[in-house]
Amino acid sequence: MRKWLATQTMNFTSQLEAGIRFFDLRISTKPRDPDNELYFAHGLFSATVREGLEQISSFLSGHAKEVVFLDFNHFYGVQNLHHEKLVAMLKEVFGEKLCPVVFAQE
Repeated sequence: MRKWLATQTMNFTSQLEAGIRFFDLRISTKPRDPDNELYFAHGLFSATVREGLEQISSFLSGHAKEVVFLDFNHFYGVQNLHHEKLVAMLKEVFGEKLCPVVFAQE
């Protein structure tokens, strides 16, 4: 089953070094996890979200002109507290590397 559910054989750093700049990210919690940890998931649990984000941030630190898109589009078992944790984690890990929010006006 693992063979059919795995979508990537490389970690984030390897994918970035291979030229990938867009990531389709699916976030999940584990049932009854007392730490409310966030994981990447595609049928199976993978690395923690923090581990992946730190790899991406490290790559960006060494490649200041690069842009990486993170598309968080599936959330499994994620509650408000998890969303708040994810937003705080993004701010903490990426800091000034985050694209500023710009609101278009008509």
